[in-house]
Amino acid sequence: MMTPFEFDDQMVSRDAIVDRLRKYGFIEIATLNHFLYFFCGIVPDRASYLYIKEKLQECLDIHNNGSDYFLEIHRLVQDIDYAMSI
Repeated sequence: MMTPFEFDDQMVSRDAIVDRLRKYGFIEIATLNHFLYFFCGIVPDRASYLYIKEKLQECLDIHNNGSDYFLEIHRLVQDIDYAMSI
């Protein structure tokens, strides 16, 4: 069991990212899914994380209306930031 301060890199694995974004039907997410399946390993490298983060931010910049619907994307951006920092 993880404590609140532990980080599991499986939270930002390719498959976990796809699962976390499954409910979103935006073109930026579709583009990101193609990237994840065709260009990423099971655990993306730093360059891939940068691209993923940029696409997520692009999606938020275009579509985010401040509703809770976008919380998972915000959380994923934070998780990717953290994964890149360790």
